[in-house]
Amino acid sequence: MLPVLADTVARLGGRDPQILLQDYGQQRLVPLPGEGLAGGEPQSVDGSEVGRCFLASRPIELALPDGVRVLLPLPDGGDQSGVLAVTLDAADDDDRRLLHRIAGLITDMMQTKNGHADLAS
Repeated sequence: MLPVLADTVARLGGRDPQILLQDYGQQRLVPLPGEGLAGGEPQSVDGSEVGRCFLASRPIELALPDGVRVLLPLPDGGDQSGVLAVTLDAADDDDRRLLHRIAGLITDMMQTKNGHADLAS
């Protein structure tokens, strides 16, 4: 799953894909390690941009010096399981639609493989 995600993001002109999953304590969003995924430190659910995307269940775009960081909630029924983060040079409506679909597919694959999408703390 992860190499396919990285390849799809690269085809969009994107880079640094991250999948951040909610820990069991529901306090942090933890980067999922894997081939093709950017690492990083866990982010607090409260007080971070990733957490804001997660709590609001809405995409967020953050302007960067070299592009835009797009944060998309990973839906899990009525709740969120985490956030997909991708950096693009620029984001247009086609990119947003495709990333939204990718976020849904990631959630479906995680639920199918693991039975749930939470990450142990």
